[in-house]
Amino acid sequence: MKIFFRIGAVIFLLFLSSCSYYYSEKSFSTKEKYYKDFNDFAKNKNVEVTLTNDSSFTTLNGSSISNDTLTFNYKNNKLLSGYIPVKNIKEIYYKKNWPGIIPGVIFGALASVAITGIGMNASRSSNSGFFGGGYAWFYGIPVGTIIGGVIGWFIGANYTYQFNI
Repeated sequence: MKIFFRIGAVIFLLFLSSCSYYYSEKSFSTKEKYYKDFNDFAKNKNVEVTLTNDSSFTTLNGSSISNDTLTFNYKNNKLLSGYIPVKNIKEIYYKKNWPGIIPGVIFGALASVAITGIGMNASRSSNSGFFGGGYAWFYGIPVGTIIGGVIGWFIGANYTYQFNI
């Protein structure tokens, strides 16, 4: 029984870690390619910028980097523009919820199959009949799939562009 919990824990950790994407300048051949990738990604997105002093703010309607400067829009009673040197940025973060649904559905379905199978096996050996018939399969797998999809949506996919690391 311990082996099932260990396998489940490993799968769960892989599931959680697979929904995060980290990019740094070291991942690209040149700084210009890194900035171009960021600009293509951040166009029309509201991203959270964390500065090297650990303060943060959220941009509106996209941002871009050119000449080692981040240009962005923010709202302070009206829409304003701002500029920050890249040397003052620790990371830029964006979370998208819907990409987490598919891994969540898969994880939920696999978990419900394992739990239902273990339960039916235990039920047969103890003659308790709780998991008897096909009801456990009929209800367990769809419920596990739905719960997994909802959890996957909440976890989402996290995109982090790291600077000055």
